[in-house]
Order: sequence, then structure tokens, then C-alpha cells
Amino acid sequence: TTALLLVELSTWFGPGTNLVTMTQSTLGPLGKWISVGLYIFIYAATLTAYIAEGGNLISHLAAAVNVMIPMPLINVVFTALWGGFVYLGTGPTEKINSVCLAFAIVAYAGLVSIGVTNIDPQLLLVADVKAAIPALPIMVVAFTFHNIAE
Repeated sequence: TTALLLVELSTWFGPGTNLVTMTQSTLGPLGKWISVGLYIFIYAATLTAYIAEGGNLISHLAAAVNVMIPMPLINVVFTALWGGFVYLGTGPTEKINSVCLAFAIVAYAGLVSIGVTNIDPQLLLVADVKAAIPALPIMVVAFTFHNIAE
């Protein structure tokens, strides 16, 4: 529902707007700066999560072939590698993104096809709020789709 509200707001403001300009128009300068601060926070959190987990993945792959590399070095190499693709421009970045998206779709389809056989409908009627707390960081980072631009 939040996404639909943002689409409606974006349509109402018209081309050339984004969440920050819409916030400034509706909540004033203070609202704009709060929005900018939240943007910086959420994107810093997202970038940190990608670097940490990307480095963790490389670490596991290296350990699988008995190569031990210090985590700080892995994180620097991971950041330089992916940052290099972004530096090359939108063309190479779009191609890499398309490959990653295709892999994610295949992995998701595989996960769903394996998991669908293990669904217990009775468990869908049970709620344990305490069990959801560890998922909060993922839920917060998932809101980065709100970056609406022209």
C-alpha cells in the first residue's frame, strides 16, 4: 500500500519530482532535511549490508578451496570490484544487474518449488511477534524501493 501511495503522490506532482522534492513541497524545509537524513541512513545501511554479506560470501567461497583471506581485505576487494562496474557507467552496470536479477529469479523459483512441499497451513494461523524481531533490519532495508525519480 505504501508503494501505491507513493505512485499516486508522484503522479500528482508530475515529472521531475522525487521523494525529497515531494517532502519539501508538503512538509517544508524541515521535512525535506529529515527526508534527506533518512535517505542517507537507509542507503548507508543498504550499502553496509551488501558489502558485509558480499564479503562473507567471498570468504566462504575462498574457504571452500582452502584459501584464507582476511575479511577487511575481502571487503575492500568486493567494494572495488562492484564499485568498478558502477564507475564504468550505466551500460556495464545494467548488464551485471540483469545477470544478477536473472540469477535471483531462478534462485527464488527454486526456493519456492522446494519449499512449497513443506508448507503446513496450520502454522499460518500462529503468530509469534518475538520471532519477527530478528527480521526487522531486512524489512527496513527492503524499503529502499521508494527511490522514485523522474
